[in-house]
Amino acid sequence: FICDESRIHHHDACIAGNDFGDCYDRAAHPIAALLLRSFGVPQPAINVLLETMETMRFFLRTGFGESKTSYGGSHEERLAGYGQGNAAAGPGFTAMSSLIVGAYLRDGHGARIYSSYYKRLLILAAVMYVDDTDLVHWASMPSCTPTELITAAQTATYAWGGLAIATGAAMKPEKCYAYFLSYWYDCGRAKLRTVKALPESIAPITLPSGETAPSHL
Repeated sequence: FICDESRIHHHDACIAGNDFGDCYDRAAHPIAALLLRSFGVPQPAINVLLETMETMRFFLRTGFGESKTSYGGSHEERLAGYGQGNAAAGPGFTAMSSLIVGAYLRDGHGARIYSSYYKRLLILAAVMYVDDTDLVHWASMPSCTPTELITAAQTATYAWGGLAIATGAAMKPEKCYAYFLSYWYDCGRAKLRTVKALPESIAPITLPSGETAPSHL
């Protein structure tokens, strides 16, 4: 739908895949506790959930039996995350991603698209399926330079990455990409620019270490 709207109106846009890595295992518990409270979860239930995850011991089970040694957290060195297979992990990540999306939109990012089919204004930050995320960048004007489009997409990507890191998440470089829809006109006919026609430095992502990693094109 997004690509179709861009093509119909020749409106410059970008779809950026910014997938999180190990999203259930990286959730920061101080943030998680506040978010679960905002969704109406009672404080005692939150305490039981998070303290259990922080101090849980894990044993490896194979066809030869269970391991004698274990790994996990303690009250002195607590683990983070919701845990894979935990029934509360999905709702917990929904609360966390809702915070990220809300802050991202309030910061002025995301796409504001008028549908050609229904004449409705759609305000869209991202398309998410658990940790698989496609950010939608829609140029403020129908036609802009490649540099302006990339700069806007880069600013939004940095903001998304910063919000993710603040909640304990992080983007996975090998699963990140940027797909640019940038138009130019040949004798009045709109055509898409090739990758080679775009500036070289495009949409790097921010890592928790403070370094950056390139996106794939």
